[in-house]
This record gives sequence, structure tokens and C-alpha cells, in this order.
Amino acid sequence: RRVLFRSVTIQGYGFGAEQAESTVTFGGVVAGEVSEWTDTSITVLVPPGVSPGAAAVTVKGVAAATPFRVIGC
Repeated sequence: RRVLFRSVTIQGYGFGAEQAESTVTFGGVVAGEVSEWTDTSITVLVPPGVSPGAAAVTVKGVAAATPFRVIGC
């Protein structure tokens, strides 16, 4: 069985210029590799096997979340 990782870009503002201690989670599972982190955009790999739930960005201990769903390939 192949495990596929999908890259997702989250757009917004106030993420900070660098990742530092900030995190992205999908359904409570920490995102895979971060390929880009700017104050207005974050690109990460979605961990395999996540269930629909909340995608959350936590910056300086403050989390913002939005619902997401998983679409099969």
C-alpha cells in the first residue's frame, strides 16, 4: 500500500515570519514537513490517515482552527 502525502497551503495573516514554536495540526495530528512559513502563508504536508476535523494553526500559544474534510484520490 502506498502512503501519499499531500501538500496544503494555508493563507491568512499574523503567522509570523518564521515557524519558530508554531504548529499546524489536522484533526489533532501534527502536520508533516513545513516547506514554507511566512506571515501570510504556510505550506505543509498533510499526515496520512487523518480523519476529517479541524485544521489548526497555533502561533505563540493561540490557536485558530477551521473545519476540513478528506477527499479520496
